[in-house]
Amino acid sequence: MALAGCGAGVRAIQVRQITPVPRLEAQALIESLREGREIPVTSEPRLPEATSKTPPQLPDLTPSETHPIELTLREQCAEFTSKLPPSFKFGWVRVPEDWSRPQGSQIEVFYYARLGPQGRPTVFLNGGPSSDSHSSYAVLERQARAAELSMIYIDQRGTGCSSPFPTGRPDASLIQRLSLYGTRSIVKDAEAVRTALLGAGSQWRVFGQSYGGFAVHRYLETEPDSVLAAFAHGASLMRDPVEWAALRLLAQKRVATEYFRTYPGDSAQLGAARARIAPGTCFESGGIRICGPQVLDVATSLLAFQSSWPTLHRWLAQLSRPDVLDSFVRKFYFGVFMNEGLASTVLSLMDMTGGIADRDLCARAEKKLLERGEDTAAWP
Repeated sequence: MALAGCGAGVRAIQVRQITPVPRLEAQALIESLREGREIPVTSEPRLPEATSKTPPQLPDLTPSETHPIELTLREQCAEFTSKLPPSFKFGWVRVPEDWSRPQGSQIEVFYYARLGPQGRPTVFLNGGPSSDSHSSYAVLERQARAAELSMIYIDQRGTGCSSPFPTGRPDASLIQRLSLYGTRSIVKDAEAVRTALLGAGSQWRVFGQSYGGFAVHRYLETEPDSVLAAFAHGASLMRDPVEWAALRLLAQKRVATEYFRTYPGDSAQLGAARARIAPGTCFESGGIRICGPQVLDVATSLLAFQSSWPTLHRWLAQLSRPDVLDSFVRKFYFGVFMNEGLASTVLSLMDMTGGIADRDLCARAEKKLLERGEDTAAWP
């Protein structure tokens, strides 16, 4: 197994400390991948290694560490809003953090839109979870006929110019609050935006990509009367989450096979890099730890964007260097894959895996595939 499949947990023997990735740097990395910009191969300074047999203590993250509390949302987003074309309008709607308690704590959700005099408006729900809409907006607005469309973009709650995710010590209380940031609330927020922009009783088309595709399905489930038409790209929902995971792994296999057909030498490069990482070697950053050679399976996140394949190819060619390996893990595991890690984990578990922990879901999916004659251990 190299670029497809699942990993298993191991006991840490050696822990390599990785410099944390600031939120803005993580967002820049994700935007570079989505837009096909090169991420140069760089090295990282080696931090002292530690030996540990106990799980790490996660840090107590305060709001000031990730979101400057002295700046309002409008001040933080002034640069982005100042670059919107004159044809766009933008604003914020105030909504309850918990829609079952409308008089409780309130948050703000940011939207920006180009509303033409004709044509049915379309709201775009971007991928994630825990990513803003800005990079998708940049891609969609470059399309030839973009100016002819009435498009509405929303920064999903917790992201971009909307109120940030709640932070603090990752205990049951915080996880409960984060569970309020999933697709059910995203749909409710979108309804508030629709009413503010288009009026009560209006309808629009709903277009979602990846995690946004899950939100589209949720829209049809919970607010069908508001939807003229629905489009989901790169995501689907099924009654059986294990079958969904099995099909997702098969899709990863197809993409990995095509990648290695394009870069035939990379299979050996990746295999050699995996062989150099002992099962008990762990990488830790900001209290999050990943162990063993499966840390390189994060390369699947690069395969999702074919324009980023040349970047992956250049990095694989130099992974024999420990400093480049650390940089790869930092940028692509902790920076891209684990962007807004706790929020992503909670929302993925709730919205995408039917409440089954990723590792359990993956193991059950691999078992199902093995029963069908597909051995993921032999995949590219």
